[in-house]
Amino acid sequence: MKRIATALLLSLGAVVALKAQDGKVANFLEDTNGLNIPMVYIDATTFEMGATPEQGTAEDDETVHTVSISPFYIGATEVTQKQWHDVMGTSLEDMYRKLAPEHDFGKYGVGDDRPMYYVNWHDATAFCRKLSALTGLTYRLPTESEWELAARGGHLSGNEATRYAGSDTLDVVGWYVDNADMDRFNKGNPETHPVSTRRANTAGIFDMSGNVCEWVYDLYSPYPTAPTTDPVGVPHNGDRCYRGGAFRSNSDYCRTAFRNSNDPSFACEYIGFRIVCEP
Repeated sequence: MKRIATALLLSLGAVVALKAQDGKVANFLEDTNGLNIPMVYIDATTFEMGATPEQGTAEDDETVHTVSISPFYIGATEVTQKQWHDVMGTSLEDMYRKLAPEHDFGKYGVGDDRPMYYVNWHDATAFCRKLSALTGLTYRLPTESEWELAARGGHLSGNEATRYAGSDTLDVVGWYVDNADMDRFNKGNPETHPVSTRRANTAGIFDMSGNVCEWVYDLYSPYPTAPTTDPVGVPHNGDRCYRGGAFRSNSDYCRTAFRNSNDPSFACEYIGFRIVCEP
């Protein structure tokens, strides 16, 4: 890994990115062109994925199965509107206008530090390709299993046995329909919030339960029953997965095991993304 940041105290309160010492791999800050994307290292791990007991309720497609994952780095936050603009040269307004008036959803929070939305799966992968070209590193969307491992706390704590990403109490770690109204006296109008304004999970990763859902790489398909290594999904109905719940989701949709999917050309106000970098 050639971009290792030294002693960077992040205002968002994530773990400090330190230079690798004694052969140990460290977190780092992707600071090309001032992007300031904190990246968290997740070590190779085998874990139980799906509706493990702490999840409580379970959907039919959340079958518990064993997954082995190679090491990776994942963004501590969802990609923000400023980071999107700085890489792609377009704004939330530009992406909104591509959809309106055919899909006149409105806007649900505009600001440099708010998560990017109105991006489809192809848009998100295009961001990763362009960022890779800018930095010389390999950026991509997380796989569904990488995403869930990171939400559970990764190698720092083994499997984080909480219903949501970092807590059994969603209000502590996530923006969702019950707490995302900007005007507390005008209920029914939730919107996105600045990233990293709820508590991180034990890996130092924010907003994996709420704010916006997040595109992942995988084709949607039922989980296998046999153990797998670095799965990416198999062709099933052409949909791509997204994870994590959003500002307008109910609490059940914000569970770490909850899955959702849509056509890769679909874009809306409640889906954004975060990135992975390959070591």
